[in-house]
Amino acid sequence: MILYHRASCLIENIELDKCLPHTDFGKGFYLTPFENHAWKRAVQKAAEAGTSPIINRFELNESKLKSANYKVKVFTSNSQDWAEFVLNNRENPTYSHDYDVVIGPIADDYMRKQFFRYKAGLITMKELSSLLEYKEDSIQYCFCTKKSLKLLKSK
Repeated sequence: MILYHRASCLIENIELDKCLPHTDFGKGFYLTPFENHAWKRAVQKAAEAGTSPIINRFELNESKLKSANYKVKVFTSNSQDWAEFVLNNRENPTYSHDYDVVIGPIADDYMRKQFFRYKAGLITMKELSSLLEYKEDSIQYCFCTKKSLKLLKSK
């Protein structure tokens, strides 16, 4: 499977220590299987930074990913479990998980607004869960450990 990463430069060596903390699935290297989604984000980020959009392509070794050697968490929808996981990663500085790879929906701008409403006490977790929209083209893969990076090959 080919995965795409938007960036401001070509990436030859992935360095997890340069990845941002407090993101959807925690600190890690994020990719998507949808090139059009990666391209839209690359254009948006490049416009903000005054640079040119770049898409990095990586091949994922799916058979190794499915082996017992990797701890993988998969969210198939914007469920309450997903929302709590994302909120913990984004908002709780002491929270950490031990997954090598996390796969699931991206918290887009609409979802960020709903998270804000929840954090402000305007809605309950049950209400938050009912408002979350699942979008098929917004799946992300987060490679959280150095071990998991061995699953990727630059294309």
